[in-house]
This record gives sequence, C-alpha cells and structure tokens, in this order.
Amino acid sequence: MFSSSLEELWRSGIVVTSHAERLSGYDGVFLFKRGQACRISAPPSLVESLRRSLEALDVDEVFNRSTFVHLLGSRVDAIIGPNWYGYVDSLRFRSQPGGDCRRISECDASALMTLRASCGETEWAEAAFNLESPAMFGCFDQVGELVAASNLTGWRTATDLVGVVTHPRRRGRGYGAAVASMATAAALEDTAVVAWRARGTNTASIHIALRLGFEHYGENLAVRIR
Repeated sequence: MFSSSLEELWRSGIVVTSHAERLSGYDGVFLFKRGQACRISAPPSLVESLRRSLEALDVDEVFNRSTFVHLLGSRVDAIIGPNWYGYVDSLRFRSQPGGDCRRISECDASALMTLRASCGETEWAEAAFNLESPAMFGCFDQVGELVAASNLTGWRTATDLVGVVTHPRRRGRGYGAAVASMATAAALEDTAVVAWRARGTNTASIHIALRLGFEHYGENLAVRIR
C-alpha cells in the first residue's frame, strides 16, 4: 500500500509518501502505525506540506485525530479510527467451537436484519457487513434465534478479513467467538493469512481476536477530505 521499500517500511520514525496505486483514488490521508513507525499515505498535493508540519512531532502526536483536525481544519470530512489490526495463520489459529453455528443463507435474511437492528449501524459498519458479502456465518441459540454473526470481506483477497457482531443482550457467552472461529477457519482454507479489524475502543472484538490466535500488528487512521 505504501510506496516505501520493504526494508524501510517499519523503521522507527514518520514517513510521508504519495498514494501508491492501491490508494490512488482515495481523497484523504491514510496512516498506519506499528510500534514507533508511522507511515502516512497522502494525495501528492499534500505530501510536502504534511512533511513540514509533522517533522517536529513524535509518532504518538502524529497518530492522533486532533493533529489532523488542526492541520486540515474544515477540509476534514471524517476521521475513521484508530482501528486495531491483527493477523493469524493456520499455525497460530485457535479454534473456539460452540453453539449452533452454520453458514447464513437467503432464508436467514429476516433474522440477520433483526440482529442488525439490535446491534446498531456503527457496529454493523465496523464489521463491514453487507448483503453482498461473499461469506456470512451465524450462531443460533437453543430456540433458533440468531445471536451472533460473522462475515468475510476482502483485504488482500476477497475473503481474508473477518468481522463479527453479537446481540447486545447475548454477549459474554462465547457466541461471537464461536461464529468468528468458523469464519476464520473458512478463510484459512482460501488464504494463508487472515486479518481482523476492530475499533481501538472495541475491547470485546479485540478480545475475541486474541482468543482465536490473532496477533496484534498495528493501528490505522483514515482522514477523509472534502
């Protein structure tokens, strides 16, 4: 994603580069932080001004929502994140079976919409749920109610990013971990490494990821510009 060479990618410090091909159409600034390395991808017109503005700051000051509100002012349309990222492969994956979990089919559409209403749009969007997701999985309770769901969307491939939602009144019972475990196992059949993304404040989602063996890799911020 960033135009830095692999050798330089995670060296400590702040690096600002122009959007590489993958982000060429993005109207905004994308930041990724790993330890004391912060990499910033920006439109070419902003690269030099950001370098000058950020050169005197440390990584934690740069990777901060308020910094970009101050720098870009009314040009900021929205700031998404910080988001937590983790990755797992088949060697580190720890299956968490439980509950009645299966793939969601068209006949579950009504139950899925009920779960969506219960969780709210913020959580639904964080998990990147949409009816076009190539793979969705559900966990059902003893009476057949859909209490948690997980889906696969694309990061590097079409199905290597896991999202999960759990009914607010059914949390803490292992439903989310069980259905996300099924989704992760399915993803690992198609790709060597699977990603997990969660809001940095969503400790429940991060806890599920860690239970499944995902290892924390870094955080990102996306600053959309008007």
